[in-house]
Amino acid sequence: MAGLVLVLISGFWTPASASATQAGWLSPCALAAAPDGNTLFVACATGRCVLTVDLAARKVTGSLPLPGPPTGLAISADGTTLWVTCADTESQVCAVDTARRRVTAVLRAGHTAF
Repeated sequence: MAGLVLVLISGFWTPASASATQAGWLSPCALAAAPDGNTLFVACATGRCVLTVDLAARKVTGSLPLPGPPTGLAISADGTTLWVTCADTESQVCAVDTARRRVTAVLRAGHTAF
């Protein structure tokens, strides 16, 4: 887990396919584990995304862009939906289909949703 810990502590991620301008500080701020224990979701405030981490491989496997900086994560009991709060002046709560790794609904939440 040392590699995973370094990713989470440093908050800096450079995927193998990224150019120098795509790499940057992500500011990890929340975690949620899939019920099956295979995937970890990491909310990254500065990066305005959620990273998916394959725990067995100890690798970041994807990045899901969000409409605002994420502040919190919750996953459904069956693991099919990840709920992401995005705090901003016009905050939102995003529903993410975990299988397809995409936002399926955006709910308005007022000011600074946590």
